[in-house]
Amino acid sequence: MHWDCHVHIFGARAQFPLASTRGYVPPLRPLGQVEEAALGAGIAHLVLVQPSVYGTDNFCLLEALRASGGRHRGVVVLDPAVPEAELRNLHQVGVRGVRFDLVSADGNGLDGFERIARMIEPLGWHMQFLAPPEALRQILELRGHTSAPFVLEHFGGITADHGERSEAAGVLQKLLVRDDCWVKLSGFYRLSEKPGWDDLDSLLIQLATIAPERTVWGSDWPHSWFFPGARGAAPAYADTLAPLNRCLPAEMRERVLQDNPWRLYL
Repeated sequence: MHWDCHVHIFGARAQFPLASTRGYVPPLRPLGQVEEAALGAGIAHLVLVQPSVYGTDNFCLLEALRASGGRHRGVVVLDPAVPEAELRNLHQVGVRGVRFDLVSADGNGLDGFERIARMIEPLGWHMQFLAPPEALRQILELRGHTSAPFVLEHFGGITADHGERSEAAGVLQKLLVRDDCWVKLSGFYRLSEKPGWDDLDSLLIQLATIAPERTVWGSDWPHSWFFPGARGAAPAYADTLAPLNRCLPAEMRERVLQDNPWRLYL
C-alpha cells in the first residue's frame, strides 16, 4: 500500500495543550480522521510531522504512533538538550526524522542542529527542513556537516512564481543530485496560484526526474486553511494526489508513493 509522507494531527486541548508561543490555533484533527480520508484514496501508511504549535512537546504525535500499531512513522521537533537515550525510545515508537522549521514565526529554526545531527546519525534518521527558498543555499552548506539524509518539504519552498529555472530552483537541483537529499512533493496549495495547481507541473516533473529514487509525496493534511491570512477552503484529500496522476507515469508514481517511502522510513 501507498504512503502519505506529510500529515499533521491535532488532539484535544485538555490532553495535548498547545505551546504558549504559537502562530495559529488549529482545529481538532485526530489520527482517525486522516486515516479514513487516506484509506479512501488508497493510502495505508502516514508520516506524522510535528507542527509548530506543539513546540518540542511531541506527545500528541507519539500517542498517535503508538495507537497505529506500527503502520505509521513520525518526524519530531527536538529540544537541543534532549537526552541521547531518549532517541532510542522514540525510534522504537516509529520516529525516523527531526524537523527544522525555518518558516513559522514559532518554528525552531536550526536550534541544536549540530548536536542533534551527531545523535541521530547512528539511528539512520533524517533531518527534515521546512525552509523558504532563500535558505536553500544555507542548507546546501550544512550538507557537509553530517551524513544524515536531508529531506526538503514542499518542493523545497519553490513556488510557481519562482519556477524551475530560478536561482533557488538551481540550488535545490544541486541538493537533489546528491544521493543524500530527498524532496517532498507536498503543499501544492501553498505554492500555486491556480486551481488544480497545474502551474507546478513542470517543476514536479523536473524534481521527480532529477531524484526519481529520493522523491516522496505528502498531502499536508489537514492543510493550512485555518492559518491567519489563509485563502479559500481546504482541498479534498484525494485532490492532493491529482498532480502525481497527471504528471508522472505509473512506474514513477509507484516509486514516489511506495518504493521510496519504504526506504526512507524503514
